[in-house]
Amino acid sequence: MRNPLSKQLRLHNGPDCFNDELDRNAMRELFLTDRDWCEYVREYFKLTGPADELRSDPLGDKKVDLGLYRKNVLLGLIEVDYYMKWNPTWPYNYRWCHVLNRKVEYWKSEGLPYIGCTFNMQRDKMLVSTDEMQKKFMHTKKMKKVQLNGEWEDDLFLEIPLPVAKKFGKWTSEELKRVS
Repeated sequence: MRNPLSKQLRLHNGPDCFNDELDRNAMRELFLTDRDWCEYVREYFKLTGPADELRSDPLGDKKVDLGLYRKNVLLGLIEVDYYMKWNPTWPYNYRWCHVLNRKVEYWKSEGLPYIGCTFNMQRDKMLVSTDEMQKKFMHTKKMKKVQLNGEWEDDLFLEIPLPVAKKFGKWTSEELKRVS
C-alpha cells in the first residue's frame, strides 16, 4: 500500500531530491554576482583574506555539499537544497526554515562555520540558516516522513523561524514583509 503522504512529499522534495547540482551551480553564481552574500559569508566565516575555491563534497559524498577553501585549507561548510513549493514566491502557509537534523553532526564534528541554504525553484532567492541559529533552535526538532533512496523514513528537522533566517537574492518587498 502506498503511503498517503507520497504525493505531498514528492511535491515538497522533488523527484530527484539528492541531485544538488543545480543548487551548487546557483551558489557558485551567487558568489559571482551578490555582494551582500559575499560580505555575509566573509563575516560569518571570519575570513581575513580571499577564498580561492568553492569545492564540492568537502567531507565526502552525501555529507555537506560545498566547502570554501583558501590555499587548500577548508574554511567553512555550505549545504544547499531547494524547496519545490517556493515557485516563484514564498508559500503563504509556510512559517519555517527547515534544517535536516542529520546534517548537524557534520558541522559539530568539524568545528567549522556552517551555512545551510534553501533556494526557490528558480534559484534566484535563498533562505539561510547557520550553525549558530541551529544551536539556538535545537529544541524545535520535529519528526517528519521523507522519502530517502526510495524508502519512506522518519527524519528529524529543526524549525528556524523565518524572521531569524537570512534572505539573499531577488526577493520582492511583499515577500520580505511576509517572512520578516
